[in-house]
Amino acid sequence: MSARDEFLQYLGAAGGTVLVLFLAQAGLRSCIDHGYHDKLAERPASQALVELRKQEAAALSAADIEGAMAKVAKGRQSLPSIRPKASDDLSAMSGWIHSPNHTTYEPKISVGSTAGAESAPAGAGVK
Repeated sequence: MSARDEFLQYLGAAGGTVLVLFLAQAGLRSCIDHGYHDKLAERPASQALVELRKQEAAALSAADIEGAMAKVAKGRQSLPSIRPKASDDLSAMSGWIHSPNHTTYEPKISVGSTAGAESAPAGAGVK
């Protein structure tokens, strides 16, 4: 027998073994799953779970799903709970202080508010 024939024989045996093991594992898993779910179906649900499911079903049937979907379709601006808000939080910038070319952040003064504009000299806070 040549080396090529022997290699192909080993390759076929390995492939057949993998196939048999895969099919056995799939069949065994199916049997275990069916047994588990059969036992689960035999056990009655607890009274608390049944009551919770009834409450959730009642809340869902009473909800205005169409109105909520219409609000969501309008975008984030129509829902105040998720509307984006401007923030003065500069904590994300704190790591940049250690940068060699860092200059201090100077907040923009809103139009109509000039209080404090003259108190800081030009270039104040620049290292």
